[in-house]
Amino acid sequence: MQFLYSLTCQCMALKIIYLESLPLLPQALEVVMKRSTHFIMYIIVIAFVQVPASAQEHFDPVEPTGQPFAVIVDSAFHGEAMLVAGDEIGIFAPYEFEYICVGAAIVDGNYPIPMTAWEADERNGFPGFDRWEDLNFHIWIADEEIEYHCEVDRELDPWGPYMMVNLHTTTYLGHFTLDRWGGQPFAMVVNNASFDFEPLGEGDEIGVFVYTIENELACIGAEVTNGDYPFAMTIWLGNPELINLNTVFFRTWIDEIEEEFECVSEWEDEWGWDGPFREVSIYSYSELEDQLTLNGNRWNLLSFPYDPLTPELEFLAPLIDHFVILQHDEGGIYIDEEINTINAIDISEGYRIFVEEESSLEYSGRVINPALEIEIEGNRINWIPFPFAYGLPTEQALEAIADDIEILLNDAGEFWIPGLINTMPFMLPGEGYMVFSHTDLNFHYNFNAEQNGTSIAQPTVQTDFALDAPEPTGLPYVILVKNDSDLIAAGAATIEALDGNQGVGKSLILEDDHYTPIVTWQGDPVHELTGYTSGNRIELIVRDGEGKPLNNQLEVSGSGKFGDLPYAEFTINTLSSHSIPVEFTVSPTFPNPFNPSVSIDISLPAAAKVSFIVTDILGRELYRTQQHKNAGLHRFSFDSNALELSSGLY
Repeated sequence: MQFLYSLTCQCMALKIIYLESLPLLPQALEVVMKRSTHFIMYIIVIAFVQVPASAQEHFDPVEPTGQPFAVIVDSAFHGEAMLVAGDEIGIFAPYEFEYICVGAAIVDGNYPIPMTAWEADERNGFPGFDRWEDLNFHIWIADEEIEYHCEVDRELDPWGPYMMVNLHTTTYLGHFTLDRWGGQPFAMVVNNASFDFEPLGEGDEIGVFVYTIENELACIGAEVTNGDYPFAMTIWLGNPELINLNTVFFRTWIDEIEEEFECVSEWEDEWGWDGPFREVSIYSYSELEDQLTLNGNRWNLLSFPYDPLTPELEFLAPLIDHFVILQHDEGGIYIDEEINTINAIDISEGYRIFVEEESSLEYSGRVINPALEIEIEGNRINWIPFPFAYGLPTEQALEAIADDIEILLNDAGEFWIPGLINTMPFMLPGEGYMVFSHTDLNFHYNFNAEQNGTSIAQPTVQTDFALDAPEPTGLPYVILVKNDSDLIAAGAATIEALDGNQGVGKSLILEDDHYTPIVTWQGDPVHELTGYTSGNRIELIVRDGEGKPLNNQLEVSGSGKFGDLPYAEFTINTLSSHSIPVEFTVSPTFPNPFNPSVSIDISLPAAAKVSFIVTDILGRELYRTQQHKNAGLHRFSFDSNALELSSGLY
């Protein structure tokens, strides 16, 4: 064969009809030599001898086009072993917008293996390969019933009179099928590939897709992962005039569940398609159905355990008959399509929603990255989400920022004040939370129970303190009352918080020398919800087991207004016998001047009826109350808003 090739290069005239195989060369070669006194002309005629093709079992090549090309497979390996009888070899090339088989043969165990690849005959419309495109090879292993792509080592000039190749199987193409493969190979480095935030494992697959200029989808690369990252894969760009590289996207095949998923990709290089290769990270997610339960006629704090597939709020449409409003903590609202300043759900934000009756909110979404970053703005109440599909102990979830949190609450009135008291054992999927911090914070939830080497124990919580609580409005405010060591012995059983004469929260005293939390509920006149009014003064009444007030035997320290601070703190101490005042005194009013409320403290050496009267500067009586008070210290408070008083002296 080498002699023949050398000879043809020296010929003044050469005609090669076809060479099918080396074993048939003696029968196919006819050399006619004609001499002349002026020159020697060699006319070499290589007669075309058609080798009967074995019947193909797996590959389906094109019909003969009349333009054959000889391919000699010198060796073909699968792993360390050569292909055996019954295995198949297919030759592939791009044709127009398809990836077609242009030749195939069944291995009989003998090497080299002669094959025919059929060149396209565009004039007569016969499909085949283009002389300027690379040929690619697949191997079918009969025992495994699996198709593989091959690495190709070409021994001779691929576009000489024939092609001689050595093949070795590489990539498994079990799921994705390359629609357009050929032309220019391009290296792509996959730095990470994950499904629901877990790395793709052995047997999972990645397919690379692109749209042609005719808007048809084509697969230009595929690879099976082995769990190691980064790894390189080859994609085939073909004719850049026929594909739109701006439309490149990825799909993953998850072997364990045998499902295909679309991907989100992040290119991590600077040079784009003009560089030597591209780097990418690929993320795919399962699509899940979720249902959130909303309490009727109250505010609900909520978040989304899955990232909604339609974040533009269309999924709220089924609630239209009893939906009122959706809000986030920066003032955005959604009432309907015309009144919408939220626009789309942001899974890193918390929301509150008001519905007129108990409802279920259904939507479809994808799993959310546990490393999602949450932002908290300092010195105000923030609504934050817990956007995950399973719960965490509260103290574990927020371990990283526990030192910076003043208080965390949910719409059921559960709360956590780090280092002080915890009535919220877990943060739960779909719940939203109110949190206050004096500093700006960026954090993500701690899903590692032994982060930084410290084990997080199950939380110790206090949950049985609420007593005859008012109807929750979804807008809680916490009051902490520090009890002294003799409070229960003095007969104290409950503490009630009032806004004026309205009870807004009540709790059972569980222990002496301990904190008693009172969860109070803010009213909402717009939605006819009763409760405290933000900014009004907090009043506390301590009662015994029969409901009788005990304040005349106690000293209540602390004052505050609803909503002024992240939470309010009071201290209650019992009065011993030597603490009983020896004379009647009236302390100065405070504050003075006042607007709108004022308080006066009095001391009584003995039980008495006490009248509290407000008059104007002319002595006209404007307000009067008379109460029986036991010996001790007492406080009277007056709110001028009730009488709509104008500025002046009283």
